[in-house]
Amino acid sequence: MGIFKKVVSALIVQSTVLSLLSGCVFDQREQVVISVGNMFYDSLEVEADINAIWAKEKEIIRRFEKKYPYIKVIPSTYQYTEDTFVALSAAKQLPTFFRTWFTEVQKISRAGLAVDLTDVYVKNGYDKDLSEQVRQVVAPDGRYYAFPADIYSKGIQVNLKLLEAAGFMKEGVPVIPGTWEELVEMAVVIKEKTGAKGFAIQSGETYPAWDFMNIAWSYGVKFMEQLPDGSYQATFDSPEMKQAMHLLYDMRWKYDILLEKELCKEKKTIDHEFLNDRLAFAFSQDNIFDYIRTIDRDCDYIAKAHSPAGAAGGKELLGGGVYMISSAATPEQIDACVKWAQFNGYTSDANEDAVESWHGLFRSYRELNYTVGIKDPQIWKNTEWNQKYEQVREQYINIDVENFAGYNDFSTVDLVLEEPLYCQELYRILTIGINEVLESPRCNIDAIIKKANNDFQNYYLNLTR
Repeated sequence: MGIFKKVVSALIVQSTVLSLLSGCVFDQREQVVISVGNMFYDSLEVEADINAIWAKEKEIIRRFEKKYPYIKVIPSTYQYTEDTFVALSAAKQLPTFFRTWFTEVQKISRAGLAVDLTDVYVKNGYDKDLSEQVRQVVAPDGRYYAFPADIYSKGIQVNLKLLEAAGFMKEGVPVIPGTWEELVEMAVVIKEKTGAKGFAIQSGETYPAWDFMNIAWSYGVKFMEQLPDGSYQATFDSPEMKQAMHLLYDMRWKYDILLEKELCKEKKTIDHEFLNDRLAFAFSQDNIFDYIRTIDRDCDYIAKAHSPAGAAGGKELLGGGVYMISSAATPEQIDACVKWAQFNGYTSDANEDAVESWHGLFRSYRELNYTVGIKDPQIWKNTEWNQKYEQVREQYINIDVENFAGYNDFSTVDLVLEEPLYCQELYRILTIGINEVLESPRCNIDAIIKKANNDFQNYYLNLTR
C-alpha cells in the first residue's frame, strides 16, 4: 500500500473512532430546533409535582437528543385554548409540536393550521394499526393530522363506604347501578340512611354539558346530522332529549340528590365531598383519581364503573388528547417531530425508546402518587404495542384492581366520540339550558331545549352551509 493510501486509511480510522466516541457517526446535518408544548401544567398546583413533570421531560429530552444530536428540543408550558390558538398560530408562536383535545382536530385541520401527516401514517403503517374510533378523530376527512397521546372514557366513581352504610354491599361486592333509574333509586336510599348526596354535575361554562352528554346519549339523543350537501343540522330538539333533561330535573327537584351547585365549581371540590363521604357517585375519567390520591392515599374504598344505561343502553364519552404539528413547521422540523412522536410512544412503533419512555412515565406517576392500574380504551389495534404497553404498566400498579374490574371490561358499554363539529360551542350552549333546569323548579324544559337547538344551528352549524 502506498504512503498516500496509508495516510488516508489512518485518517478514516481516526475520524471513525472519534465519531464513535462522541456518540454519533459523523452526522453533519444542520441543527433542527423544535418546541414541544403540553397542557398538564394548569392542573398541577403543587410545585413539587410541576418539578417532577419537568424532571421527567428533561430526562426524555436528554435521551432523545443523545440519539438525535442534530435535534434540539425546547419544552414549553403552552396550553391549548380556543381563544388564543388562532392568534398564536398567525403570529407563528405555537409550539412546533402542540397538544390539543380530540374535539379540536377537525376545526384545526379545516383551518389549515396543522400539518397533513397522511404520508407518514401510510409509510409506517400507522393507518392500519389505529382503532376505528381514534381514526375518526385524527383523520376527520380521511387524511391524518394528529398523533393520539392519551384516551379516556367517562365512567362513574363510587364511594364504597356509603354503599356499605346504605346496605348496597353483598358479601363485600358493591351493587353497581346498571341504569340511571337504578342510580336514582340507590341515591334516594343513601340520602335517607347517611345524609349524603347521590350524584353531582360540574358547574362552569362547559363542564355541565360535558357531564350531561353521557346521560343524553344513553337515552338516544342525536345532536346533529350531516346533510347530503355536506352541511349539518341540529337534531336534539327531540323526545329523547326531553327525557334525559327530565331525569336531571328529577334528580334536582323531585329527589334532591344532586350536590349543591356551589360545591361543584371544580371537579376537585366535588372530589372533596366524595372523599369526605358526603357524595356517593360522580362522573369520572381516569386522571381524576390522580388528584384523589394526592390528597387521600387510601383509595381502597373507591371503585369505578361504567356509566349507567338509559333507554338506548350504556353510552360513555370517549375523549382524549392528541399532538399536532404546526403548519409553520419546516420539512426538517416535521421530520424531527415525527421522530419525537415515535420516541415517546405516540405512534404504533413499539420500539425500545417508546418502552423506556413508558417506564419513565409510570415511574413519575408512582412518585407523584398518581393511580396506575385503571385501563384505558385501546388506541392501537397493534397487538405488539398493546402487549408491551401493558407489560410496562403492570409493573407500576398501585391500586386494588378488583375495585376497577367492572370498568376495565369495555365489552359492556358503547364508547361514543364527542360531537364532530363545534363541540366546545355546543357544550357552552347546552350548559345555559342545564343551568336553567338546575336553578328553577318552574323551568320550561321544552322551551329550553328548543332554544338551545336553534341557537346552535343559527350561530354555528349554519356556518357549514
